[in-house]
Amino acid sequence: MKIKLFLALLCAILSGCLLLSCGGPSSEDPKQSVEATQPPVPVTDYSQKTFYPADVLEQLKLHGRCAVIEKSVTCDWTASGIEFSADCKGDVYLDMTTTEDTYLTVFLDGVRMDELNYNHETHKREGNVYYLAVGSHRVQIASGLEEGVHTLRILRQNMKGNTSVDAIILSGELRERPADRDLFIEFVGDSSTCGYAALGINKTEDKVGAETTEGTSAYAFVASEALEADQSMIAISGIGFFRGSVSYPMTDVYPCISYRRDPSQKDFKPTRTPDVVVVNLGENDENRIKTDKDAFCAHVKDLITQIRANYTENTPIVFCFHSTMRGRIAPDLILSVIEAEGGAEKGLYSLVMTTDISPISPDRHTHNGAPGNHPTVEQHQKQADTLVDFLKGILKES
Repeated sequence: MKIKLFLALLCAILSGCLLLSCGGPSSEDPKQSVEATQPPVPVTDYSQKTFYPADVLEQLKLHGRCAVIEKSVTCDWTASGIEFSADCKGDVYLDMTTTEDTYLTVFLDGVRMDELNYNHETHKREGNVYYLAVGSHRVQIASGLEEGVHTLRILRQNMKGNTSVDAIILSGELRERPADRDLFIEFVGDSSTCGYAALGINKTEDKVGAETTEGTSAYAFVASEALEADQSMIAISGIGFFRGSVSYPMTDVYPCISYRRDPSQKDFKPTRTPDVVVVNLGENDENRIKTDKDAFCAHVKDLITQIRANYTENTPIVFCFHSTMRGRIAPDLILSVIEAEGGAEKGLYSLVMTTDISPISPDRHTHNGAPGNHPTVEQHQKQADTLVDFLKGILKES
């Protein structure tokens, strides 16, 4: 009797254990184990905070050649600036300093927020614009944001002066650095590349300056956006390979992060190799080459050497011509250098830009382009389309 009672009790205990092992939660359950080890999601502190770029550099995506100066980040080149993601709400501001008036191009969650709205009668921009006057100012970049993660990209439009981002002010927290795009293009050029007078029309009374200069509507930036590429632009109005309307050649500028801040600092150290470099120079050299054709060709070759010393000996380089319908001597000389250096087989290409800019009328001093015979925004779009088609071809080959 005792044996039967013992066996019955043992069976009951074993059955209970079996039920627990089959039906109850187990410490070996992977889902339960993962949930137990995951840290709790932090609650975002939506109080207003100030972030200094130098202190949060790892969370910023820099566009163009930028340097850290004290707590600020420079954005001295056209279409240069910063991009960041933040879990925030309400308003977002930047403290910025500039030595020349400029307008800002702002992308919020991938959508461009600024509008051009240039009035040719008043010679002013009107409406929704982000303007930065000379000096140090706080600029509102976004307002009334709903609580959540947002990505902001802020770029300067002007080609003149030096500009810096000194602080980011928002209600929330910065998040991880936005990812790089798959494609990266470097542009080296003159006034056409940086959008000189692009908002103006064929009347000389249109102001040439921050009001009409719009580098993020010029062919280089427009082509980059169409290709979903990151870009870096080294462009100065009036510059040439050898001798333009400024006193220095591109071969002096190219090794610098910011030539205007300190031309003696050959301090550019690339962190990313471009898939292609687009060079649009020579039109400012055209009337100054004279008997210095050999020196001009030497500077073209030197720039090729500088570019490939920065990156790789196979980095493709595309030389563009006729953005403003000026120049006959320089293009022929550039083509001779390309051929002597191996041409397309060595990754050196040439492209005639699509344009319908007419010559300046000698009696009326008018034409169908922007001031100074430069491309308008509409003509820049045509040139961008030409460049995009060409780049798709050579990038597919490589």
